[in-house]
Amino acid sequence: MYEAADNEDIRRLGVFICLAFPEGDVDEWCPEYENLEAVVRAFILPSLTKCMKKICRLDIHVTSTFFAALSPGLCQPAPLLERFRLQECLESNPYHRMRPFHDLFGGHAPLLTDAYFHGDRGDITLDTHIPAFAQVVHLGLEEEITTHLPTLARLFPSIRQLDLRLRSFSLQVDDYDDLCRQLRTLSVSRRVFDEPQTDLIHGFLTNMRSVETLHVDFRRPSGFGGDPALLQVQPLFQHMCDTPSLCVALSQRGYYYQVRVHSDSDSSTQQRSISITKQMIPRCFTDLAILSANITVFHLPHKFLRPYLQFSASLPSLVTLVLHIGPYRSRAEFENVTFDIGPMLGSGVEDSDTSGAGMWPALTHIRIHVEGTRSIRVQNDNLLAFLNRLQLPSARQVLEIAGPIVISGDGRETSLTAALAGMFSDVHFTGTAHGSPSFEI
Repeated sequence: MYEAADNEDIRRLGVFICLAFPEGDVDEWCPEYENLEAVVRAFILPSLTKCMKKICRLDIHVTSTFFAALSPGLCQPAPLLERFRLQECLESNPYHRMRPFHDLFGGHAPLLTDAYFHGDRGDITLDTHIPAFAQVVHLGLEEEITTHLPTLARLFPSIRQLDLRLRSFSLQVDDYDDLCRQLRTLSVSRRVFDEPQTDLIHGFLTNMRSVETLHVDFRRPSGFGGDPALLQVQPLFQHMCDTPSLCVALSQRGYYYQVRVHSDSDSSTQQRSISITKQMIPRCFTDLAILSANITVFHLPHKFLRPYLQFSASLPSLVTLVLHIGPYRSRAEFENVTFDIGPMLGSGVEDSDTSGAGMWPALTHIRIHVEGTRSIRVQNDNLLAFLNRLQLPSARQVLEIAGPIVISGDGRETSLTAALAGMFSDVHFTGTAHGSPSFEI
């Protein structure tokens, strides 16, 4: 790194400093220096000082003691710095806190737009005005960070995107207007959700109404289910109450689920999304009811149609229902053969306690969309049984079947379309990037 400072062919540097010294007496392995801080000052500080003018990405993973030892180098102007990451290691003295100082980067880092602070079993305190942070647009805070959220608008006057992945922080009944006005994107992880602070969390999310994109991860740590009644989803949905033509999508992402709400027109760019466990879905749908009058498009995994048939069928403005099938993680998938879901599809909505009267009042389009790269197979009779159980009140809807689905019957497309003629006004078979519907005997 020291030589790179004088090499004119090297114009930009990415630097990662991780100081993880072995425990024990420093005299055993470096007897000419009295302590580890002296080693840092002798070997690392001169290189950092000399190279700062070329550094565009700087990652520092150290204790607060070593951060202080590096401070003379970190006071140098950083004219090319674009990204700064500061992660604190566990400090032997628990009363030591890492606090970025006013003169960081000499107050000159005009290209610095991305800053990230991670208190890894240590504590980073952000309470000082730092001129070098004037252009930071994207701010990430993770684990143990001590700060007062409303002050972030002052400490980072250009902030537009905030990622909060904190273990805990002090929420208060406070004025978040300045922060909310500046933010365009806010992402909050489950670590923020301390159960005794439920009302304060509700208030904080409610105040984020004008934020354009807001994502909250409500998942709990492994082995801790939490109380679904504490799920604070309603404030997010309330933000969208005045937005017409909403699209709501429930999708599975590995071992968790995501619900996304956004406008299906150009009337608004706002969107809200949440990550939840399967156990949290019923509570989520209960809160989703406040948007029922505005939902025009609804995406749903087909396996959830049965428990939520009444909810979806009673949406007064629902125009398009998209039922997603797959992708399936099965041995058959890895063996590159078609996966038969016929029995599952045929029993998807059986024994429903709904009736056709008053259901699907505005529905005009039903799309069955097969996900994934592998084909699925369904028996012709099972597909017809599934569609019959939707209990459509009339035949005005258009049915679209899309993706790599193999329909087993007599091998003729016309046999299926003839059977569907009394149920739908039209039937379309649509190809996707992963394949098209086909028929086999």
